Amino acid sequence: MTESLALELVERYLKNHKYDPKRIDTKKLQSSRKAPDFEVNENDVLKFYCEIKTPALKPSAQTRIFHWTTIISKLRDLIHKAVKQFKNQDPNHLKPWVLIFTSDHFQLNWSNFVHCLQGAVAYNSQIIKDLSNQRFIVDTQDDIKTIDLFVWCQVNAQAKRIYQMVHFVNGNSDLLEKTKAISGKLIPYASESIMNKSSRKYT
Repeated sequence: MTESLALELVERYLKNHKYDPKRIDTKKLQSSRKAPDFEVNENDVLKFYCEIKTPALKPSAQTRIFHWTTIISKLRDLIHKAVKQFKNQDPNHLKPWVLIFTSDHFQLNWSNFVHCLQGAVAYNSQIIKDLSNQRFIVDTQDDIKTIDLFVWCQVNAQAKRIYQMVHFVNGNSDLLEKTKAISGKLIPYASESIMNKSSRKYT
């Protein structure tokens, strides 16, 4: 899936939910600085900043299979990059930061993202692989705590639609009430036929 399609789908979704997303003009920033994709307004009032990331799922060149460590490391790296973008635009973190991931690969889904947040691969409370001491986990723990809301969107790229969504609200956010209001407003409508997995809090 292309980044342009991901941007198109998310922008359309935000508009369907009565938000007014505006692309941030990166030309106004210094050449070495990057901004999130959107500032999102409601009734001409800035409500939050939004960045979209579209990770690619690639097998190992050596084994030709997908590895948990590689997937989680990639997701953590994208989170780290997003935090830098948010800080460039909103250095005092006055508005909620919403990071939306899109994936069109069934093997890269919201359960992978749960593993990413917790720093371990676990099923039914049983840890299969503990990654908590890995450098890429340790170095990005503060980044995880900084994002107010993560949204995972599973996409059918051919049909150009989101068909599954999960929200992860930062329970320790200084902007928790505002973030919860945003999450509530972004819950899929029944008419959108999007499978809404139970939204989750992380700390």
